[in-house]
Amino acid sequence: MNLFWKRLFRVVQSTGSFEKKIDAVQTTAGDDEQEFSVEEIQDKARLEEFVNSSDFQQKKELYRTKKYKDTDENRIMRQYEKLLNDPNIKLYYETKNSELLKEYLDFKSNPESLNLKNLSIIDVSAKIDKLKSFEQSKEYKNYTQYHDSLAVREFEELKKKISEPEFQQSNAFWANPDRWETTYEYRMEQRLKELLGERTTKPGKRNKTPLFKKYSYVKLSFSERFDWNKLDDSRWSAGFHSGNPRLVGNYSYTNEWQANNGGRNVSVADGILTIHTVQLPTRTLAWDVQKGFVEKDFSFTSDVIQTSATFKQKYGIFSAKVRCTGALNHALWLSGDRKLPHINLFHFNGAKITMGNSNQHKMDGVEIQGIPESQFYVYTLEWTPRALIWYVNNIEVYRTTENIPHEALYLGINSFIPKKSNPVAGTLEVDWIKVFEVRD
Repeated sequence: MNLFWKRLFRVVQSTGSFEKKIDAVQTTAGDDEQEFSVEEIQDKARLEEFVNSSDFQQKKELYRTKKYKDTDENRIMRQYEKLLNDPNIKLYYETKNSELLKEYLDFKSNPESLNLKNLSIIDVSAKIDKLKSFEQSKEYKNYTQYHDSLAVREFEELKKKISEPEFQQSNAFWANPDRWETTYEYRMEQRLKELLGERTTKPGKRNKTPLFKKYSYVKLSFSERFDWNKLDDSRWSAGFHSGNPRLVGNYSYTNEWQANNGGRNVSVADGILTIHTVQLPTRTLAWDVQKGFVEKDFSFTSDVIQTSATFKQKYGIFSAKVRCTGALNHALWLSGDRKLPHINLFHFNGAKITMGNSNQHKMDGVEIQGIPESQFYVYTLEWTPRALIWYVNNIEVYRTTENIPHEALYLGINSFIPKKSNPVAGTLEVDWIKVFEVRD
């Protein structure tokens, strides 16, 4: 599909505008739906008592009039973003994760760690001078000032807080100006109006982007803001996943130019995950279709990460804000314990953006033209038991009713260079990923 003219005439919403609509999607609190039985909901008298109660009226007034800027959620988010963008805290984490700090601390605790006996006097002097220079550096002074400080502890607590699904749902609720229409109370008020023969509007529709309009229940099941520093502190694992536990995870393929580098080519800065594909000679384990695992020399390195150990989901809405550079392959995908099914939420093949599904040894999908891969767009998959539907921002670009997967799949991100292409460097950047459970 060519989106050039749709983008030119602004049929394709700007990524920023569409992103706000995704952020404003209100999730339905499932526990509230059990508050009344079906018989009670059908009982007009009970509904009238419920809707006319002081508690109901107080909630209605609160949900309709309270401003997001006055909420604890807004205060927490503003304080977190303030600390996240604080240059001293950024510098603290960069220094904390540096090899130079590790070398310096190891030397302070154990001078023998430098293995001075095996070095020449010149080399010893150079190492000592390097560590002394680091000790006097702005980076180290900043590190000592902020290490175990109140500011860093507060930042860590806030980072943990905003990553909790309960907080994310609460924050999305209060940030939504049409929050009242998303509540259980609103639905019960509408139901009472139906029983009284009054004209009603369908609950929970006004605040939703058209992508979500058909669903009465929407729950945020996975939200990745990339606010961590180390892969070990995240929900992602480096390497491939296989249903066979005997297969190693961190390996490469002999028919590709790059070695997958065990997460070392993954970085996070300012809330954006980047997979770097760089020219770097490396020898590592690789899979050969005929020979099995072999040691192989590669001229490039890159990476693959996935959530097989922490998150899988069957059906739902999967959205990600993505861009990339370099004429190589970049992909964000869903997969399971076997090679198939495999769904590409986003795939740049070195020339064009593609989206599609591989299952039962059949492939179908679409090529996207008219948008630059180097700019951020929101790529979305709507996966139901009956169909797979792909979107770029607000535009539906492809759908299929064939070969629909019916098993829970995990998320994966990687960059790679097939042997049939010319090897080049590049980057894949992901700003955020959100996954929703939905119900008709």
